[in-house]
Amino acid sequence: GNYVTEKCNTNCGNPSQRWYHVPRSFLNNDKNTLVLFEEIGGNPQNVSFQTVTTGTICALVHEGALLELSCQGGQVISQIQFASFGNPKGKCGSFEQGSWEATDSRSVVEAACIGKSSCGFAVTKEAFGVAGADNGPTRLAVQATC
Repeated sequence: GNYVTEKCNTNCGNPSQRWYHVPRSFLNNDKNTLVLFEEIGGNPQNVSFQTVTTGTICALVHEGALLELSCQGGQVISQIQFASFGNPKGKCGSFEQGSWEATDSRSVVEAACIGKSSCGFAVTKEAFGVAGADNGPTRLAVQATC
Protein backbone atom coordinates (compact mmCIF):
# COMPACT_ATOMS: atom_id res chain seq x y z
CA GLY A 1 0.00 0.00 0.00
CA ASN A 2 0.88 3.66 0.16
CA TYR A 3 3.61 4.86 2.48
CA VAL A 4 2.71 7.24 5.29
CA THR A 5 4.99 8.21 8.17
CA GLU A 6 2.49 6.88 10.71
CA LYS A 7 3.24 3.36 9.40
CA CYS A 8 6.87 3.63 10.47
CA ASN A 9 7.31 2.04 13.91
CA THR A 10 10.96 0.94 13.91
CA ASN A 11 14.11 1.60 11.88
CA CYS A 12 12.42 4.60 10.24
CA GLY A 13 14.22 6.10 7.27
CA ASN A 14 16.63 3.16 6.97
CA PRO A 15 16.66 0.47 4.29
CA SER A 16 14.30 -2.40 4.97
CA GLN A 17 16.70 -4.84 3.38
CA ARG A 18 20.45 -4.74 2.98
CA TRP A 19 21.06 -7.72 0.69
CA TYR A 20 19.11 -8.81 -2.36
CA HIS A 21 19.55 -12.12 -4.14
CA VAL A 22 19.19 -11.98 -7.92
CA PRO A 23 19.29 -15.54 -9.31
CA ARG A 24 21.53 -15.93 -12.34
CA SER A 25 18.57 -17.43 -14.21
CA PHE A 26 16.92 -13.97 -14.07
CA LEU A 27 19.84 -12.32 -15.88
CA ASN A 28 20.45 -12.03 -19.60
CA ASN A 29 23.89 -12.72 -21.04
CA ASP A 30 23.97 -9.18 -22.39
CA LYS A 31 22.64 -6.02 -20.71
CA ASN A 32 20.22 -6.10 -17.77
CA THR A 33 18.09 -3.36 -16.24
CA LEU A 34 17.52 -3.16 -12.50
CA VAL A 35 14.54 -1.14 -11.28
CA LEU A 36 14.60 0.07 -7.67
CA PHE A 37 11.56 1.50 -5.92
CA GLU A 38 12.52 3.86 -3.13
CA GLU A 39 9.80 5.63 -1.18
CA ILE A 40 11.91 7.88 1.05
CA GLY A 41 14.82 8.71 -1.20
CA GLY A 42 18.17 7.09 -1.60
CA ASN A 43 21.06 6.90 -3.96
CA PRO A 44 21.09 4.16 -6.60
CA GLN A 45 24.82 4.85 -7.05
CA ASN A 46 25.30 2.96 -3.77
CA VAL A 47 23.92 -0.26 -5.26
CA SER A 48 26.53 -2.83 -6.20
CA PHE A 49 26.48 -6.37 -7.51
CA GLN A 50 28.69 -9.21 -6.44
CA THR A 51 28.90 -12.63 -8.03
CA VAL A 52 28.95 -15.20 -5.27
CA THR A 53 30.07 -18.78 -5.71
CA THR A 54 27.95 -20.93 -3.48
CA GLY A 55 30.37 -23.84 -3.40
CA THR A 56 28.09 -26.45 -4.94
CA ILE A 57 28.35 -27.50 -8.57
CA CYS A 58 26.10 -29.92 -10.40
CA ALA A 59 25.79 -31.69 -13.71
CA LEU A 60 23.23 -33.94 -15.37
CA VAL A 61 24.81 -35.56 -18.42
CA HIS A 62 23.32 -38.13 -20.79
CA GLU A 63 25.27 -41.19 -21.87
CA GLY A 64 27.62 -40.43 -24.75
CA ALA A 65 28.22 -36.82 -23.69
CA LEU A 66 31.11 -35.31 -21.75
CA LEU A 67 30.91 -34.55 -18.03
CA GLU A 68 32.64 -31.26 -17.24
CA LEU A 69 32.87 -29.85 -13.72
CA SER A 70 34.88 -26.82 -12.65
CA CYS A 71 35.31 -24.65 -9.58
CA GLN A 72 36.01 -20.92 -9.67
CA GLY A 73 38.47 -18.75 -7.81
CA GLY A 74 41.22 -21.30 -7.35
CA GLN A 75 38.97 -23.71 -5.45
CA VAL A 76 39.21 -27.47 -5.95
CA ILE A 77 36.57 -30.17 -5.89
CA SER A 78 36.71 -31.43 -2.32
CA GLN A 79 33.70 -33.75 -2.10
CA ILE A 80 31.28 -35.62 -4.31
CA GLN A 81 27.97 -35.25 -2.48
CA PHE A 82 25.98 -37.29 -5.00
CA ALA A 83 26.84 -39.32 -8.08
CA SER A 84 24.59 -41.76 -9.87
CA PHE A 85 25.02 -43.28 -13.32
CA GLY A 86 21.77 -44.95 -14.29
CA ASN A 87 18.40 -43.23 -14.25
CA PRO A 88 18.70 -40.69 -11.41
CA LYS A 89 15.85 -38.31 -10.66
CA GLY A 90 15.63 -34.72 -9.47
CA LYS A 91 17.70 -31.62 -9.94
CA CYS A 92 20.68 -29.94 -8.33
CA GLY A 93 20.24 -29.97 -4.57
CA SER A 94 17.69 -32.77 -4.67
CA PHE A 95 19.10 -35.54 -6.87
CA GLU A 96 17.88 -39.05 -6.00
CA GLN A 97 18.84 -42.53 -7.10
CA GLY A 98 16.49 -43.93 -9.72
CA SER A 99 15.38 -47.55 -10.10
CA TRP A 100 18.92 -48.65 -11.00
CA GLU A 101 22.47 -47.31 -10.94
CA ALA A 102 26.03 -48.46 -11.46
CA THR A 103 27.38 -49.45 -8.04
CA ASP A 104 30.68 -47.65 -8.63
CA SER A 105 29.10 -44.32 -9.65
CA ARG A 106 30.52 -42.24 -6.81
CA SER A 107 33.98 -43.83 -6.78
CA VAL A 108 34.42 -43.28 -10.55
CA VAL A 109 33.58 -39.57 -10.24
CA GLU A 110 35.69 -39.17 -7.08
CA ALA A 111 38.73 -40.73 -8.77
CA ALA A 112 38.40 -38.36 -11.73
CA CYS A 113 37.58 -35.15 -9.86
CA ILE A 114 38.58 -34.94 -6.18
CA GLY A 115 41.42 -32.47 -5.58
CA LYS A 116 41.18 -30.88 -9.03
CA SER A 117 39.90 -27.44 -10.00
CA SER A 118 38.19 -29.02 -13.01
CA CYS A 119 37.60 -32.49 -14.39
CA GLY A 120 35.92 -34.14 -17.31
CA PHE A 121 35.38 -37.52 -18.91
CA ALA A 122 33.12 -39.27 -21.38
CA VAL A 123 29.96 -40.62 -19.77
CA THR A 124 29.77 -44.21 -21.00
CA LYS A 125 28.61 -47.56 -19.64
CA GLU A 126 32.20 -48.77 -19.97
CA ALA A 127 33.47 -45.98 -17.71
CA PHE A 128 31.10 -47.15 -14.98
CA GLY A 129 31.64 -50.90 -15.46
CA VAL A 130 28.19 -51.74 -16.80
CA ALA A 131 29.09 -52.26 -20.47
CA GLY A 132 26.52 -54.99 -21.18
CA ALA A 133 23.63 -53.48 -19.23
CA ASP A 134 20.51 -52.46 -21.13
CA ASN A 135 18.28 -50.63 -18.69
CA GLY A 136 17.06 -47.95 -21.07
CA PRO A 137 18.42 -44.42 -21.41
CA THR A 138 21.20 -43.66 -18.95
CA ARG A 139 22.57 -40.46 -17.52
CA LEU A 140 24.97 -39.29 -14.85
CA ALA A 141 23.90 -36.89 -12.11
CA VAL A 142 26.64 -35.30 -10.00
CA GLN A 143 26.60 -32.82 -7.14
CA ALA A 144 29.99 -31.75 -5.82
CA THR A 145 31.51 -29.28 -3.36
CA CYS A 146 34.22 -26.81 -4.30
